[in-house]
Amino acid sequence: IIMTYSILFTLIGSMTASFIGHKFGRLRPAALGLILMTVAIVSLSLSSNTLVYRLFTGLNLLGLYIFIPYFLGYASQADHSGRGPAIVAGTFMLAAAAGPYLGGAVLSLFDIAVFAWIAPISNLIAFVLLYTVSTRQRTYLEEPDVVARAAGIPGAQTSSN
Repeated sequence: IIMTYSILFTLIGSMTASFIGHKFGRLRPAALGLILMTVAIVSLSLSSNTLVYRLFTGLNLLGLYIFIPYFLGYASQADHSGRGPAIVAGTFMLAAAAGPYLGGAVLSLFDIAVFAWIAPISNLIAFVLLYTVSTRQRTYLEEPDVVARAAGIPGAQTSSN
């Protein structure tokens, strides 16, 4: 039942990201995903209630599946060749596979409540990095004819013209 419930939340998260699209840019929905994951992980770390476990496992997956498309969007904006999104997706899958081992190592040294500190700190770092990338990408794209110059279109204006 928990797997079915979890899959339902992945579907809702994916549909939410699709519905939102670019209406709010990339940073706000990505931040929403990070916030949902942070709230879920902190709640999971601090409670032993079965209902809380089910609810916040779903919320964690909801946030994750809202976050992923926007995260890949940042990678594709930075590298139009497709290598960036492929590396990001591969790294995400590697982290998903290695995460339980790392989590087990942390749990062997500390109480589960330590994740109530790890999640907000790591997600805050992720947000700062996304904000930095977002600001740099926006500045780059606001330059005149940047897309035309990048594509090598003759006659494109350069900043020295």
